[in-house]
Amino acid sequence: MAGFRIGEFTVEISADLLGKSGDLAAGAKLFSVSGSDLFEQPDFSFAVSVKEKGSSRNLLFQEDECSYPTRMYQLSCGEYECTFQNPADGGAQTYRIARDGKRILLTEDTVEDGGYMLFHRMGSLFHIILLSREACVFHGVVMEYRGMGILVMASAGTGKTTHTDMWERREGARIINGDRCLCRRLDGTWYAYGMPWAGSSGKIQNRKVRVCAVVMLERGQHNHVERLSGFEAELYLLQRIFAPVSRGTLQENAFQYAQDIAEKIPVFKLMCRPDEEAVEVLKGAVENLNKM
Repeated sequence: MAGFRIGEFTVEISADLLGKSGDLAAGAKLFSVSGSDLFEQPDFSFAVSVKEKGSSRNLLFQEDECSYPTRMYQLSCGEYECTFQNPADGGAQTYRIARDGKRILLTEDTVEDGGYMLFHRMGSLFHIILLSREACVFHGVVMEYRGMGILVMASAGTGKTTHTDMWERREGARIINGDRCLCRRLDGTWYAYGMPWAGSSGKIQNRKVRVCAVVMLERGQHNHVERLSGFEAELYLLQRIFAPVSRGTLQENAFQYAQDIAEKIPVFKLMCRPDEEAVEVLKGAVENLNKM
C-alpha cells in the first residue's frame, strides 16, 4: 500500500490499483507521504479485490441518461455496491464500499481505456464518501490570494477558468485546484485543499487555505459584484456540491455543509465580462472583507 494525505486525511491506495491507472498514480503522486506503513488506521483505503458472489442486494439508485450509466445497490451485509457502464467499449466497473465509507474496493473492471475511467470514477466516489467526515467537494476553482482562499464557481463554459487565469497572471494568485474545491470543516472553520482530481485544468497544488469568500460567476454586459443573502447563497452552493441524488445521511450532510458555508462565509455573485476590469471589481469586494 502507498500512503497519501489529501485534505489532511490519511489515504492508502494499493499498488495494484495504482498500476491499473497511470492517471491515478500521477495525480496522487503530489500527495504521497513517506512512512505510509505507519498508518495504523487510515481514514480511507482503496484497493483491488475479487467480487464476492451470492450476496443479495437492493437497488437504491439507477441513472441511465448520463456519461456512465450507474447502478447503486445495498448488499445484505450492509455494504454498498456501485456499477458504472462505459458506453464507449461496453465494459463496466464495480466498486464495493464499506458501510462507514472508509474502504472502496474495485471488484470488477472490464473497461479497456488505460485507466482513464478508473481515475475519474474513483474521484467521484471519493467526493461522496468525504461527506461522512465534515468535508465536501464543489465544482469550482480554489484560488489563494494574499493568504485568502477564494472559491470561484460557475456553470460549465461561463468563464471561471478565464477569470481565474487572469487572477493568476495579473495578481499572482495561486490556483490550488482548477476544477474541484475540496473543503473541510475543522473546529468550525472551513478550509480548502488541493486534491488529485482537477478536471481538464491540470492545475493542482498540495496546499491548504482558509476559505474567506465564495464567488458565483455569471456572464453579464457590465462588471458588477453583489453579496448574496444566506438563503440565495445556499441555493447556489447546492447547485455546485457533489452529493448523492438519493435521500440519506450523506445527502443530508451535503445540505448541512452548504448551509453552514453560506452562513459563515461571504458569498458573492459576480456578473462579468471576460476582461481585467472584472478582476478589479471582485478584488475590491474581497479586499474590503479585511476591513470589516
